[in-house]
Amino acid sequence: MDIKARLKQSLQQHKYFVFMFFFFIFVYIYTTVGSDVKPAAQEKLLTMDTLIPNGYALVPIELENIAAIASLIEGYGVVDIYLGKSASGRSKKIFQKVKILRAPNNPHAYSLLLPDNLSSVLMQYDGPFFAVIQNKSETSANPAIDEHVQTKKTVKIEYNGG
Repeated sequence: MDIKARLKQSLQQHKYFVFMFFFFIFVYIYTTVGSDVKPAAQEKLLTMDTLIPNGYALVPIELENIAAIASLIEGYGVVDIYLGKSASGRSKKIFQKVKILRAPNNPHAYSLLLPDNLSSVLMQYDGPFFAVIQNKSETSANPAIDEHVQTKKTVKIEYNGG
């Protein structure tokens, strides 16, 4: 018997094994090629700086009560920001109802989403800062600065007629 005849006879006897062999090869190739396509489609990943709205800044903040905040806020929340004890011995509210975002790569790092004009206000204080969690649905369009905190002092000059 020549080799062709033997091969043909062997294939006839084991046709199910041959079919399964080619089936598994096809599945393997399909899954490896399919997995290569997915990362190519996700080439352009979103980062935090692409999600910041125009006119806003994402300002990192170190919180004194970070453990409590980390256990209560998953991705983002709305908070009031207080300055730690001042010379008078009392805490001062700096920002009211501002959005706070958790850093995706470090679960104990947070940033405040502030309008550009208010980001410099935060930099005027050394801290420590405390956050108090507020209701997410009651956010305002612009975070209000507490009326006790003045960003600029205005000088008024009045002249008496005379």
